[in-house]
Amino acid sequence: MVTARRGLVVSFMSSRVMAPIFPYSQLHGPSLMPFSVKTQERLNEMVSLRKSNAVPKTIFTGSLYEPRTSILNSMQSAVEAKGDCFEILGRPMGSARIGDDEYWARLVDADIVYTTAVQAKQLGTDWTGMPHFIYRYLEVLASGSFLIAEDVPGVRRFFTPGIHFVIYENADDAVDKIHYYLNNESEREKIAINGQSRAESLIQARAFWMTIDSILMAESIR
Repeated sequence: MVTARRGLVVSFMSSRVMAPIFPYSQLHGPSLMPFSVKTQERLNEMVSLRKSNAVPKTIFTGSLYEPRTSILNSMQSAVEAKGDCFEILGRPMGSARIGDDEYWARLVDADIVYTTAVQAKQLGTDWTGMPHFIYRYLEVLASGSFLIAEDVPGVRRFFTPGIHFVIYENADDAVDKIHYYLNNESEREKIAINGQSRAESLIQARAFWMTIDSILMAESIR
């Protein structure tokens, strides 16, 4: 959100990282995505009806672009070489999105959700090598599934690695951790429950909007 004089910029990247290319006095980030309480309540209903998969699986869901597509194809081969299941449920950039119900069902049904945090390499994209705090972090944890993701700048403001989700250092580390947690259900479920509880507390507190209000102070909309 940007206004000429009294507004602010909300970014999903760290404000410290963004400052050199986005010199604005009211720059805040990383921010959680706005997430409705009603959506969280619907997800809780879906989680309560979830059935265990006969074969534990890891999924990726989202847009496919480079270098993400190449990373995912390599990950899938390496995970399957260990005898584990890895599904890529992606779509080309610019193609039609799936419906909300199907998207949430994918996350809720997964034992592990793997994601990257790299930007698409395309004209006009700044700093394509800089990982950022994408929507998936909050979405997966809100769905009650286990998340394995990169340790992006600022994520620890909201979620703690090893408690709410698991980070990976590189592709080999990700493959090893996927294999470990697919085969250690109790540890996987403990972290997933912690992550869901933390996500729900942030959503119930309306953290996105409260942060904006606290920055704008007297200029906020009441």
